[in-house]
Amino acid sequence: MAVPARFDGARPFNAAGTAPVLVGTEWGLIDTAGEWVVEPRYRILNAFDDSGLAYAGADTADGSSTGYVDARGNTVLRRENEMDDVPACGLVKVGDGHRRGFRDAAGRWAVPAVYEWADRFDAGGACVARACEPPAWGVLRTDGRFTPVPHPEPVTDDDGWITGFDGGHGLAPFLTADGAVAHVDREGRDVCRTEATADGAAATLRDASGAAVWSVAAEAGTFEPPEAWLSGGVRHCIDHDGAWDGDTAEAARQLLAAPARPFHPCSLIFGGDDPYDLSDLDAHDQERVRDGALAVIASKWLAGEWIAEYPFLLDRTQACFDEITRTLERRLRAAFGDPLPWARSSLRSGDGEWSATWEVDGRHLVLQSYAQIGDGDTEFQVWLAAVDT
Repeated sequence: MAVPARFDGARPFNAAGTAPVLVGTEWGLIDTAGEWVVEPRYRILNAFDDSGLAYAGADTADGSSTGYVDARGNTVLRRENEMDDVPACGLVKVGDGHRRGFRDAAGRWAVPAVYEWADRFDAGGACVARACEPPAWGVLRTDGRFTPVPHPEPVTDDDGWITGFDGGHGLAPFLTADGAVAHVDREGRDVCRTEATADGAAATLRDASGAAVWSVAAEAGTFEPPEAWLSGGVRHCIDHDGAWDGDTAEAARQLLAAPARPFHPCSLIFGGDDPYDLSDLDAHDQERVRDGALAVIASKWLAGEWIAEYPFLLDRTQACFDEITRTLERRLRAAFGDPLPWARSSLRSGDGEWSATWEVDGRHLVLQSYAQIGDGDTEFQVWLAAVDT
């Protein structure tokens, strides 16, 4: 035995000849003779990577400190905001919540923080990233080269996370403007693309020139292209096609003609999907119950982790709902004239709201945009309601 078995846990030795070991609940560093280089004081101490860095966390008199240490326990990178706990290609991704970049093992900027989003580098030294100015998705290399791609967004999985180069075959899938999937190599070049027919009954693989190299037929609905998620616009927020794509004024008249029923708009964050089910309302919400009819024109819920990962998503969604609200107000003005200057009806109060009210045939027609934040999640909704005066 070179080092007696006296530890509760151990990780491999690094190139400099030190290794993390666990005693009780704290980690320290030993040399190849088993002598302490740093006595146990870390609550986290990961294995060292090829660049000689290990992610570490320790409790201090000032609270807690996390970041990267070298083989002697010296802090090289201190965490301030965002920081990956696993280096890739010797680089650590860091960010301030809005801009991301990469630092090297000496703490120097290897790739400036000018990206709204960036993945970890794969083994080939490439990752999917989104440049800030001008906004563009593309492929970033460890030497700082960024190659934009002519596609709206990367493909995401069912939970909304970008797949990037995770497949290990040097290709990253991007959603194309026409609904196909382009597979891009580490130099940002389209290698091939997969596409499906509108009815989902056939799929085709095409090479970089566009020539079909493989196809297959199946039952209708078998093949479904991914939906735009990060670049989705107004169309992806609409719930009421008739009020948006059709005649907004006619949708309003249908609400005005509907029998009055007690209702209170639902929150996407706090549950409920039936505005006419009032059984779970608290005393505050009971006071805001109205008699009339309600339609949800548009809605969008963003989880807090999505907002943290994709900081541009919140601004883009807000812009979509601003456009929806302005468009609906303009159409309703054309049909019913100017809204009442003295009436501001709040169907539900939130963290951000705007409303306009028209008086039509003895009832109030209310258009309201609504935003709510809860536990980091954010929701947006636009309602149109006919309310008894």
